[in-house]
Amino acid sequence: MISALASLQAFGPAAIFLGSGLEGQTVAIAGGVMARMGLIHWSLAVAAAFAGTAAMDQMLFFLGRYGRSTRLVSRWWPGPPSPGRPGSSRRTRSAL
Repeated sequence: MISALASLQAFGPAAIFLGSGLEGQTVAIAGGVMARMGLIHWSLAVAAAFAGTAAMDQMLFFLGRYGRSTRLVSRWWPGPPSPGRPGSSRRTRSAL
C-alpha cells in the first residue's frame, strides 16, 4: 500500500491538486511539508492546493445551485424541513 507522502512525492502538484480538492487541508499541509523539505517548490504547492480547493468548491456550488432538482441530489438531500415533517422545529414569533 502506498503511503500518502509517497504518492504526493510521486505525483507532485497533481496529487496536491486532487488531494486538496477531495480531502482538504490535510493534503495542503502535506504539500507544505514537501515544500519545506525541498521536494517541490513552495509556490507550486500553494498554487496546486489553492486551485484544487477552489475547483472543488465551485463544482459543489454549481451542483447545489443547478443540480438540486436532479434525482441524485434529491436522493441525498430531500429539501428543507417543513412544519409537518418529523424532526423539523416549529418556531413561533415569540421564540425569535
